[in-house]
Amino acid sequence: MDKNITVSKYDIPENLNHFTLPLPKDFKIFNEKIGDITINYDSLFIIGITKDYVLKRNFDELKALREFIQNALDENELLYGRPFVEIKKDLYGIWIIDKGRGIKIQDLLIGISNKECWMRGYYGEGLKIAAGYFLSLNKPVYIFTHDNVFRFIYYNEENPKLYVILGKSNKKFEGTNILIKDYYPSDEILNKIVIFNNKEVYERKIDEVYIESEECKVPKPYTIYDYPNLFYVRNILVGETSKVARRRSLFSYDVWWFRLDVSREFMSYSMPDLFKEISKIFELSEKARDKLVEKLIESGMLKVKKINDKISIHFNPIFAIFEGHLFVYHFPKGLLNSILKYLNIENKKDLIVRIGNEEEEKKALEKGFIPFLVSEELSEEFRIIPKFVEK
Repeated sequence: MDKNITVSKYDIPENLNHFTLPLPKDFKIFNEKIGDITINYDSLFIIGITKDYVLKRNFDELKALREFIQNALDENELLYGRPFVEIKKDLYGIWIIDKGRGIKIQDLLIGISNKECWMRGYYGEGLKIAAGYFLSLNKPVYIFTHDNVFRFIYYNEENPKLYVILGKSNKKFEGTNILIKDYYPSDEILNKIVIFNNKEVYERKIDEVYIESEECKVPKPYTIYDYPNLFYVRNILVGETSKVARRRSLFSYDVWWFRLDVSREFMSYSMPDLFKEISKIFELSEKARDKLVEKLIESGMLKVKKINDKISIHFNPIFAIFEGHLFVYHFPKGLLNSILKYLNIENKKDLIVRIGNEEEEKKALEKGFIPFLVSEELSEEFRIIPKFVEK
């Protein structure tokens, strides 16, 4: 087929026509059927990445699924004001469907992204890496949009590179319909991967607050759930907190303005930023702070010691617990008030003094104060509690 005809046929911008090639005569796939869908292929589109590049991203099935799902959520939210996605399995594999504008072929170039600042995807390569990952498992990936079909392939056996075969189908599709052929993830994974489809967690929402970022002044939700050990970013599961953050969490979280690295993982250097985002939830939500105090008491991190008719508060975070490690970096604003409210001593806030050892505790009690024992190794934000000074 003439290249100019291909460019016109698939609405490819003229400045990108050098990425398009006619199908070689010895090419193995010119047409195929998937159920009642007939596809006729005529061209190749160069993506620009090798199989080695894909594999170095260290994707797994969950990470790859995330990429397809987040694109559908973004598109539906952009058009309809709320995120939703249709995920279904049939004889041919799994389908991920949105009701948006339909993907354009130029969107498949590596590094090309037309995302709004608030959207879930931001590297401009996720969909391509995800498709390449499934191809490495011998699970072909197809995109159906209008009457266009884009099928990902590896081409050139000596140094496999990612291409898209361009074709036309006998059926028209609304929005973008992605088929991962011969792939059947468990219902457990599919029920968990999007937070509002995970009813077991979603129905245990404690609170939700809305936060802007410095770069994007669009308020987006941060949510905390009374369910342990799951972590979501921008509504999509990253994994169990004990695995992705190496510490089990007492709650489950869904944050927005935190970026995973290019391999879609939490990196050790980014953990302070992660705890900063989590601290914002507790600072902005009294419900979340109150629930955190309950968990701190239950876990033994926060104890009230009775000495004669007086009390002393002992705060000893367990760093192996996600929320305990939070206090290395932050003491969320308002949490002291929530602790005092739980202990029913709000009217004695002026008597609270920060101490570091039992000797100071004894002296503070003798002076009529309520000692708050906390390690000096924790966040400087604990300094909002006045330090006990013997006079």
